[in-house]
Amino acid sequence: MNKTIILSLDSFVKNDPSDQFSTSTLSYHLEHHHKQIDIPHKHNFYTTVIFTKGTGTHEIDFEIFNVSRGSIFMLHPGRTHYWKLSEDIEGFIFFHTENFYNQLFVQNTLPHYPFFASTKNTPCLQLNEQQTQEFISYFETLLQEYKGNHQLKNRKIHIFIDLIYIELTRLIEHQLKKNSPSPQHYSDRLIQLELLIDQHFVREKSPRKYAEWMNITPKHLNRITRMSVNKTTTQLITERLILEAKRMISNPNFQLAQIAEKLGFEDYSYFSKLFKKSTGQTPMEFKKKYEVDFTK
Repeated sequence: MNKTIILSLDSFVKNDPSDQFSTSTLSYHLEHHHKQIDIPHKHNFYTTVIFTKGTGTHEIDFEIFNVSRGSIFMLHPGRTHYWKLSEDIEGFIFFHTENFYNQLFVQNTLPHYPFFASTKNTPCLQLNEQQTQEFISYFETLLQEYKGNHQLKNRKIHIFIDLIYIELTRLIEHQLKKNSPSPQHYSDRLIQLELLIDQHFVREKSPRKYAEWMNITPKHLNRITRMSVNKTTTQLITERLILEAKRMISNPNFQLAQIAEKLGFEDYSYFSKLFKKSTGQTPMEFKKKYEVDFTK
């Protein structure tokens, strides 16, 4: 198995490498740009894809999602993923950089959207038929505009990207309200915590320190995390560590002891016990299973 591939947007916009947006039908994308979809890879840009025909699976950061008509996925940069899709797969896909989005929407940044803001929010929605038809029309309009050369082309592309994100946000927020009774300011605090964890999880593993950075008590921080996702602050820090460990273990260039050291563990045996407690497998068992899956 090769090192995890990191794809940049210029891989898909060869006619104009300076372009920061691209869209196409899924069949065109797979045929011309992305034939090795069953190999784990990352993007350094944002991706949204809707499936209109066919079946399969989509693994995102080691969590498997089913694919069928009406499945829609939203990926932010850095997530490891790969697809296993049927030969009759069809749909639409678009990509853009953060800079492209920010050209128009200065006040509303991408992390405002729940599917990009928090890894605790699902990167996938399963639409009903009416919703699927509605979103297909958005993607078709986006593709037509991209292929054309009309006045204010980029502005209309920006508007339809934002329209898709707004409608997806409404669907996700509806689900969140049904599943979680936590108030909105708790959700904002959770996003703040996740950003801090992302920045500091290797160096800082103490919940008390994160509470200090957020100017609240550890007890109140735990109340926020329990009300929002039914987990403690410690669990969220550990989950982020384990996710990064999985990403690194799937890269054959890293030795297991080296991974533990890079993640801030001086004692490999402690790291191994923590990994097994969290996943049910030792790091070596996970490594072997992952290698077998991609050498079949």
